[in-house]
Amino acid sequence: MLEKFRNQERLSVQEEERIDRNIRYFILALMGVIIAVLLWIVIAKKPLGSWYYALIITVLAVVWFSKCVLSAILKHSLAQRSDEQVSAYLKGAGLELLSYAGLCWFLVGLNGNGIYGAIAYLIGMTGARKQREAYYQEPGQEEEAGGSDAPEADTGSQEVLPSAQEISDSAESEPGVLPSAESEPGALPSAADRLLREKESEDGSV
Repeated sequence: MLEKFRNQERLSVQEEERIDRNIRYFILALMGVIIAVLLWIVIAKKPLGSWYYALIITVLAVVWFSKCVLSAILKHSLAQRSDEQVSAYLKGAGLELLSYAGLCWFLVGLNGNGIYGAIAYLIGMTGARKQREAYYQEPGQEEEAGGSDAPEADTGSQEVLPSAQEISDSAESEPGVLPSAESEPGALPSAADRLLREKESEDGSV
């Protein structure tokens, strides 16, 4: 059955958006009906019985089925997908089912431990979101992203400073030309200047 869904043709982006929009409208309409019923119960001061629990469970089950199962069938969500994407979609659907079960636990308040249902809801939704990100990532995008982060070697822009020996040799090859430090008023002599003076003094003493 899974291979049958994977061998289907992928739909266009416009078709997928149209299906998502219709499913979203259906869920919003369903939630609107449920809210209206709950408001009527509160206004009429009707007691909450077993039907309330059945209603909550049924609504959440229908919402999960519409988002994760019906949507995948209509949109061909597994068609032409890699093994990693299929696995991510199935894991995301399972984690989302866990989140809806936790939300149901919280709303029904079984045994007064509704807080645990809220925790299960948060864990399930967080994990499902990460799996959806892995599902929508096309094969090869991770490698391209990793390769683009590597720093590029920049050897052409590095400036090589002359050494003191090169400055001294250039001063000897061009008599009368002193380093730039002496040509500026108030500039302190550099190490190259001192080497040059010592060399001149030694030549003069000889």
